[in-house]
Amino acid sequence: MNNPILDHIIEQRKGHYCHYLEVSTTYDIESTIEAIIDELSDQFKEADVIAFFESMDFIYWPEDGETEIEEDEEAVRSFSVKDYITGTVD
Repeated sequence: MNNPILDHIIEQRKGHYCHYLEVSTTYDIESTIEAIIDELSDQFKEADVIAFFESMDFIYWPEDGETEIEEDEEAVRSFSVKDYITGTVD
């Protein structure tokens, strides 16, 4: 699979990179996506951003001291990267 953002990040970090994200809510995913778009949208196309995040594992991990919230876990598991990103990158 062609994943130029993943290749770019692995190259920049000289191979020191894990392609997953521990999150407690979908807001954490959205914030990360927005940060990457802000940083890299001038270098990569929308399809590249979608491919990068669709290939990433999102692991539900409650905040420290919080109990697991089933609704948050399901929302993280069913989060649609493509639906969230489509139309946000020029």
